[in-house]
Amino acid sequence: MYKGDRSIFFRESLSNWRDTGSIMPSSNFLARRMAQPIGENETKLVVVELGPGTGAFTRFTLNILPSDARLITIEMNPVLKQRLSQNISDPRCEIVAGDASDLPKILAEKGIAKVDYIISGIPLGNLDEVSRKKLYNAVKMSLKKDGVYTQFQYFMANFAEIKKHFSVTHLAWEWRNIPPAFVYTCKLL
Repeated sequence: MYKGDRSIFFRESLSNWRDTGSIMPSSNFLARRMAQPIGENETKLVVVELGPGTGAFTRFTLNILPSDARLITIEMNPVLKQRLSQNISDPRCEIVAGDASDLPKILAEKGIAKVDYIISGIPLGNLDEVSRKKLYNAVKMSLKKDGVYTQFQYFMANFAEIKKHFSVTHLAWEWRNIPPAFVYTCKLL
């Protein structure tokens, strides 16, 4: 975490709680758990991160990705996107301003049909049902047949809904995050 990330994230959460969903950036423990499914020995991986905030997952993911991988982050908050752009200068990482539900369109503009992994920090509990369905559909349309979608939540409020859209292959609880978080590892049905 870079100096000032916590204060910037906190300020943004106060001004737009619906989009940030937390008052603190995620911990390294949660970042490790979210990136756990990513195959470190795979080549030419394409990974998408939805809602990177100040980059806790981004930095951890870049540390484990091979040199020929691509990481595309999509952040809709302009302040957090700018902060991420200032702090991340890895050529494998592309930082995009946009809405996660537009993922298929964003990927098409980059010449990418499907991706290997999607890591999401989107606060599902703050979205209405229509917005959640749009997000789930965007993930389904963008993920390779054998791809993995990882989502975290502070409460399991949307767990039953996620199981209607994806096959949940693993459920974990990361108690060392503030607040503690549930992590869903999913595949396409």
